[in-house]
Amino acid sequence: MKPVTKLTAMFDSSDYKYEIYRKPVFLDQVQVKEAPAEQYGDDCYFHIGVDPEKIMTVRAENHTERNAWVKKIGLAVHQYKERIRAKMRQEKEAIDKEKARPSVGLLTVIVLEAANLQSADPNGKSDPFCEVRMGSQVHRTQAIEKSLNPRWNTKMIFYVKDVTKDRLCFTVFDRDLFSPSGNSRKRAP
Repeated sequence: MKPVTKLTAMFDSSDYKYEIYRKPVFLDQVQVKEAPAEQYGDDCYFHIGVDPEKIMTVRAENHTERNAWVKKIGLAVHQYKERIRAKMRQEKEAIDKEKARPSVGLLTVIVLEAANLQSADPNGKSDPFCEVRMGSQVHRTQAIEKSLNPRWNTKMIFYVKDVTKDRLCFTVFDRDLFSPSGNSRKRAP
């Protein structure tokens, strides 16, 4: 079996190297259901999967244990989705609240470049992007692949709500392809 990706730099020690042979499955993608008894000859089986083409059939010791597993996995999926929805609602409310305040002006920021970044990837390079925040406003540059001296030249516009309280925060991250969305990040050293 060929590794999907090499997982390195997750720990401080460079003595360790890990390989992931399958893409991870995240709870919001999981579906679980009881398998039909007539298909397998008894009622101890259940299906767990991400999509109809990738279903795993699991056998429990007995039907009571099978029912408990189906119930617990289903509950975990439900709770995870509810937490994600609640977090998204909170973020939207914070953005709406900030948008409701009148702005006193606009601030234009141009992110030009970074120099001499430390490597965050095993290949000796990084895939850096810059995230600029002011309150709930967030802008990001594109990730520049395999570079320690990225040139972004990206223009961003922020609404200033309070001249004395609003702060700009610049952070450079390494794009990490080992993520569900493909642009998960880790802070560049």
